[in-house]
Amino acid sequence: MTTPMDISSLSAMDVSMNDVRVDDENDSSNGVQHAQTTQDISSTTSNTTTPHTDSNHLTSHSSNGVRSFNAETTFLQNYLVNKTYTHYSPSIANKYKHIASSPGRDHLAFSNNGGGTLPTTNPSTTTNEYASISTLPELQAYRQKVLRNLETVIINYLKENVTQLQSYSRDECCKMLTFGSCRLGVDSWNSDIDLVAVVPRCVTREIFFEKLRHHLKENSHVACMNAVTDAYVPVLKFIFHGVPIDLLYAAINVDKIVDDFDILDEELLYNVDEATQRALNGPRVADQILTLVPSEEKFRLTLQCVKFWAKRRGIYSNSFGYLGGIAWALLVANTCRLYPNDAPNVLLQRFFHIYRYWKWPSPVILKDIEDGVLGFRVWNPKKFPSDRVHLMPIITPAYPSMNSSFNVSRTTMRLIIEEFVRADSILNNSQTVGQPFTTEELDELFEENNFFIRYKDYLQLEVTANTHDEHRVWEAFIESRLRFLVYSLEQVDTILVHPFPHSFPNPVYQEEGKTSSLFYIGLKYLKSTVQPPSHPGEPPEQKRKYRVDLTPAAQMFEYKLREWDKKTPGMLVPIISPVKRSQIPEFVCSTEKRRFFMRQRSMQRKRKLDERTGAPFHNPSPWKRAKQEASEPNGVNTANTESGSNLETKFDETPTSKSTTVPPPVVTRVSGDVDRSSENSPMLLETPT
Repeated sequence: MTTPMDISSLSAMDVSMNDVRVDDENDSSNGVQHAQTTQDISSTTSNTTTPHTDSNHLTSHSSNGVRSFNAETTFLQNYLVNKTYTHYSPSIANKYKHIASSPGRDHLAFSNNGGGTLPTTNPSTTTNEYASISTLPELQAYRQKVLRNLETVIINYLKENVTQLQSYSRDECCKMLTFGSCRLGVDSWNSDIDLVAVVPRCVTREIFFEKLRHHLKENSHVACMNAVTDAYVPVLKFIFHGVPIDLLYAAINVDKIVDDFDILDEELLYNVDEATQRALNGPRVADQILTLVPSEEKFRLTLQCVKFWAKRRGIYSNSFGYLGGIAWALLVANTCRLYPNDAPNVLLQRFFHIYRYWKWPSPVILKDIEDGVLGFRVWNPKKFPSDRVHLMPIITPAYPSMNSSFNVSRTTMRLIIEEFVRADSILNNSQTVGQPFTTEELDELFEENNFFIRYKDYLQLEVTANTHDEHRVWEAFIESRLRFLVYSLEQVDTILVHPFPHSFPNPVYQEEGKTSSLFYIGLKYLKSTVQPPSHPGEPPEQKRKYRVDLTPAAQMFEYKLREWDKKTPGMLVPIISPVKRSQIPEFVCSTEKRRFFMRQRSMQRKRKLDERTGAPFHNPSPWKRAKQEASEPNGVNTANTESGSNLETKFDETPTSKSTTVPPPVVTRVSGDVDRSSENSPMLLETPT
């Protein structure tokens, strides 16, 4: 049984990407026991619904001797290190924009620097150790030190302010446990650190989320403090010494924390509330996953590849309706259990092939679901009707079992499966099956999602608040509710929607002292939908327009936001506007980046056409591409759309095929000044037919 990992043992654990070991599996030099399961895989997965796949389609490459297991592992590991530290998540950058604008606060200056080096900080505003960090081991040691300091701050406060704890030792007052990517050993330099503070019952929720929060907020090393108490799992979100922290609260029914504390012991769940049970489920699930996988080393490397792929392809976000970190970990763990002897590169191939053909909503289950005796609800579609509507159930292995992907909608499920199909077609074609990966194949697999050239029409959500603190809380709440707007748009059967899982800081209101950010949802008009009815006496040559009214969906979403009881007057009602592709601001997607995506998409289409016709594919030379770019129009109109303006600007792009019988949709909005409090601004998609 895997022991729970507290932050005091972080210094002995391998948690970084380039430290994944490539030596023998029985090496325990990293201080973590490699629990090898002795159970028969066929028996442990007997209750797991498995899709019908050809088991002979994928074969290990070890027999051809092209590249050994260690060499292939090293190749994947080095590739990920080089790629991970040259690409960062926009959501992480957004978290630091307030710190960057606050003098005297620590902040990170993100840049696309290569060579595997870490982003440096601005020495003019930094006084801590971040100013001298330049390598991954230094950053890893710094994050461990930050966690130990945070544990000291919390324990000291509890001992001083909770009377029942004053006579206890430090270890008896609080136990800090990591979970998520940090516990699984797959976190990266720009990822949040998930923590749960396990405390005795004398530490009430009020003490934790009110008094302790104010104490931490007064700390000079804490920034961006936000208490999300109405979330499914209440959490304190803040940045401590430049490291983003998500801190959960779990009060168990004991007077003090014992020395032989075991997070997997179900007695810890006795007489605790639902919120505490869900908080404890984080480290319990992580420990169960590490216990169930045949090889932690193979699991970690495969999961690192899958997480990086999901982030690059824009399908990594639980709040937006995609899959979160635990859901991806469970999918990878299931693949490792089905094929325990395969190398990481073959596991990656099998991963995409399995879930491309998985028969959803058949659940992914690592172990039998236990009903338990404590009365907590477990996932059971036979008993609970609400569980029957889950589209991609991925069930956690720890009691009480629950669906880690309940937020997935029809739209996000379609997008996730599309990415499975794309990845499977890249890695599992007739030339690459069972062969070591090449850099070109991995580059194509991890290509950034071309979201901002994929569609001609978008919905833009402008979230604005009067202060940084109000905007941070307001943006987090809207992000957690954005999936409901997607649900409403799904009811419009003439369009397809695609939510982008990140926001972008909007500099428009900086001079006014306000803080703003932008969300985007892609819209695709379905040309095969019902045609508009003809009117009696209408001339046959007159063009009619088919209208798609998005106003009801927008009004319903705005109503959900207005009824939030924690909304302050400084949190302005979001402006929801339809925009054309040409009106996406330059700071969201630059002209150079759009041209790169357009050229990349053009080459991919030509390659597919040549594969069908049998003609050889020729990649144009750099000088020829430069000549083509020089002949293009001078840039794209990237001016930001003013509120209430007419949005009929056209995008300068390659003309559509002459065989297209239905013109592209035109997005319009009634002209006039935008009233944030108004709910009568129609948003229409009009298409001549």
